[in-house]
Amino acid sequence: MVRHLHALLLSVTCLGWMSVQPVSAETITIGIGTQDTTTNTATAGTIIRQLHLLEKYLPTDGKYAGVKYEIDWQNFTSGPPVTNGMMANKLQFGMMGDYPLIVNGFTFAIIPRARAG
Repeated sequence: MVRHLHALLLSVTCLGWMSVQPVSAETITIGIGTQDTTTNTATAGTIIRQLHLLEKYLPTDGKYAGVKYEIDWQNFTSGPPVTNGMMANKLQFGMMGDYPLIVNGFTFAIIPRARAG
């Protein structure tokens, strides 16, 4: 009986060691809200996205060595949903027309935004 118990414990321990995998690379998700149909945001959204400029210039060495970037592009037809996404920490960057941009700046000035830890 004791022999079977030792064998069982050894098997469970070995399975535990086998299930421990090396820590995978950190993934940083970057949410970007755009208004592709607004002329003055085309360079910030469509061009950067289509030319993969973020992927080209995001850091990949030093403390960012092994980091995987996940870029979440979201297109909106107006500015308020971009502001809402930023206030909810779902978007880290927002490109929008002039008037929504002013409203966004005012919103961030009067309402403190919760910071992601």
